[in-house]
Amino acid sequence: MASDIPQGVSISLRGPDHAAVEAAANELKERFGKRFAVCRRSVAPVSSGGGLTIRATLLVSAEDHLDAAVAASLDLFYSGSRTGLQEA
Repeated sequence: MASDIPQGVSISLRGPDHAAVEAAANELKERFGKRFAVCRRSVAPVSSGGGLTIRATLLVSAEDHLDAAVAASLDLFYSGSRTGLQEA
C-alpha cells in the first residue's frame, strides 16, 4: 500500500464534562478540518457517571507525519532552542 494514501485512525474522546469533550472535538476539527470527522456520540448512564464519549476518525498519511515533524523542527529553530527545552 502506498504511504501517501490516507488511512483512517480511530479516536475516542471521553470525559464526565460534556462541554469539555465537545470542546476537544471542536479543537480537533479546527486543527484538521475535513480530515477529522465525528462518527458517534454516546452518553453513559447516570449510574456510571453520565460521561460523554465521542468516537471520531482522523485521516492521516505518512506525508502528514513528515509535514508535522518539519513544522515542529521549524518551530524549534525559530524559538532559538536546539533541544526544544526552555532555558531559564
